[in-house]
Amino acid sequence: MRTALEVVTDAILRKGLRLSSNGRKAQCPSHDDSNPSLAIDPAEKYHGVVLKCHAGCATEDVVSAIGLSMADLFDEPPAKAAGRVEVARYPYTDAAGTVLFEKIRYVPKTFIITPPGAVKKLAEKPLYRLPELPAAIEAGKVVHLVEGEKDADRLRSKGYTATCNFDGAGKFNKPEYAEYLRGATVVIIADNDDAGHRHADQAKALLARAGIAVTVKIPAEGKDVSDHLDAGLGMDDLQPYPGPRAYEPKPGTELVDHRGEPGNGLKLRTATDLELPPPTQWLGLGWLPRSAITVMVGEEGIGKSLLWVHMAAYITTGKPFAPFGIPAREPADVVVIVTEDSASEVMSRLKLAGADLNRIIFFAAENDGTGTPVFGSGFQGDMLLLDALLNERETKPAMLVVDAWLDTVAGNLIIRDTQQARAALDPWKQLATRHNLAALLVTHTNRTESTNIRDLMGGTAVLRQKARMVLFAARPKSDHDSPVQHLWVGPDKSNVTGLVDAVKFNVTVEQVRARTNDDPGTTAHLTAPASALMTIRNLLVQWKQEELEANRKPTKAEECQEAIRDYLLEGDGQCRTRDLKEHLQQIGYGKTVAEMAMSTVGESVRNAEFGGEFTYRLKGSQPSYEEPVPQELGDVRKVATYGSATPTLPNVPILPASYLDGPEIRKQGSENAVQAGDPCSSCHSGRLTDANASKGISLCNQCLFEEASHTGLPRRTPQLN
Repeated sequence: MRTALEVVTDAILRKGLRLSSNGRKAQCPSHDDSNPSLAIDPAEKYHGVVLKCHAGCATEDVVSAIGLSMADLFDEPPAKAAGRVEVARYPYTDAAGTVLFEKIRYVPKTFIITPPGAVKKLAEKPLYRLPELPAAIEAGKVVHLVEGEKDADRLRSKGYTATCNFDGAGKFNKPEYAEYLRGATVVIIADNDDAGHRHADQAKALLARAGIAVTVKIPAEGKDVSDHLDAGLGMDDLQPYPGPRAYEPKPGTELVDHRGEPGNGLKLRTATDLELPPPTQWLGLGWLPRSAITVMVGEEGIGKSLLWVHMAAYITTGKPFAPFGIPAREPADVVVIVTEDSASEVMSRLKLAGADLNRIIFFAAENDGTGTPVFGSGFQGDMLLLDALLNERETKPAMLVVDAWLDTVAGNLIIRDTQQARAALDPWKQLATRHNLAALLVTHTNRTESTNIRDLMGGTAVLRQKARMVLFAARPKSDHDSPVQHLWVGPDKSNVTGLVDAVKFNVTVEQVRARTNDDPGTTAHLTAPASALMTIRNLLVQWKQEELEANRKPTKAEECQEAIRDYLLEGDGQCRTRDLKEHLQQIGYGKTVAEMAMSTVGESVRNAEFGGEFTYRLKGSQPSYEEPVPQELGDVRKVATYGSATPTLPNVPILPASYLDGPEIRKQGSENAVQAGDPCSSCHSGRLTDANASKGISLCNQCLFEEASHTGLPRRTPQLN
């Protein structure tokens, strides 16, 4: 049996190409190669040969040009070879040419990104051969958009400018892609299959919305442009794109649109003659209405996809989840359309969340979950297909998820146009009604700085108007640096119920498979659900106020107050009043500011230990209390007086030491000892004081005050000095 090296060498010689004396270098058959650039080396990880064109030709094109197949590069059939075998490596760079990550192609056909996690760290994802695009656009050259790197390299070897996105069909959905191609004349060469046509529709929609001139063509022969060129055809032989492939429904599943002509049964009817539909049914009471659209909105990258995964886990298993109003019931199917995450990643999340994977139904063109459907206006095309497929199923789904919805909108619809947006959303309402399912459309927020969720909803205001329910997912900026990430979600709009409190989750990352050099083997899920005790609207306002307060430049008086505290902390908590005044004067504070600050945070008392002189100490350090009134009182005054000409102070309960030792308050067990500085177990934003932590109390002073108010303890009102 001949080796792969012998097979390749003979094929090169038969083609009339030059071969080096040691058989390790030859002219590349895939481009005009006057200086031999094709390296021929024995494979290290399998018995076979590796071909690499240093001019950039794809291995598949080189093999095809000498009349061989990829299988001829192996001494034994690839199916029998141990593991996968690398056949191509595609570098993705920034505009300056710095490599950001590489996409590796293997036989059997699989792809990985290396280094692992590199793409997720990028705020903007690059296109393939990105550095070549600006010069081509400046020179007025046509930019060809293809589905994969192999085709892009093939066109590049022919002298054309070509690019593609890194994550394949159905994923040309990132705003930066349009920015890279702004000002270009783009020709999309669609693969000749359903997934290729959908990919072309999606790419055209994104580019057209950005005002980029774009046309779509298809190969005259074969599946892709490489097949087209292999057949001896040129770029001028590409055929016009016929548009999305039509679907012929089975008899009995057709929809008739009666809206075109007037008079179809229309008449005036009294209210008592109406045959009313049943009241709203709920998949999750107050969260997920059936026969209606629910929109879930959130900032990109915070983990909102984990929310629908969490819902799907309880729906497919029939288990109750009270925070989302989901009762115990018979397990039901969930249909998913995913455009941003791979099906394998979604499956990992669903499995970790405990979903019944037999009840998760992907609507996709390919067996690997890729191939995004495209939905236009009205019941036609892929929407008609989806409706027919749902009719054919014996088990009816309870929920349908589209993540992200805007990625599935047909390119001929301008979503910012109110009428076109309504036309795009109306079929989803019809579909939800026909199948009594909860349609959950996931979308991103825009970049507006606002606490008004109406302003934050991306895409179109019609999305909010047409939705029966709007769920908003968020987290404060302060949480981004927290060692434990969190996610809050809550209803912002409900046409039929009052708004319920938001729910807070921990975002927990788990090891779900063995770690390798190519794969960290982790995925995330939601844990520790807890009520936020307020609506998502109020949370956004609270977070914004906290952010403004944290970023607010302190006043001169507030800076002086901090200087007083720092000075006292350097000593034993008290000092001569005259010494403090001299210190404040030395560091630049005038008499009026110093006296106001001193009266706010502390007091002067005559002290026999200092020869009867006046000494200064912080308020709350009075010896009449066995335990000090918290020093945070100064901060309460600061917040209360900020922006108010006539401040009012809250009542503060008197907390004797016996109360701290009593059974009324919540404590951590010795096995979970708390420490000073730990976050409060109730509000999670306050910090534990030394006094509270030493007694095992897991509450900050403010929450401790609130608990005291429920015990009947006396209260006092502090007075301004």
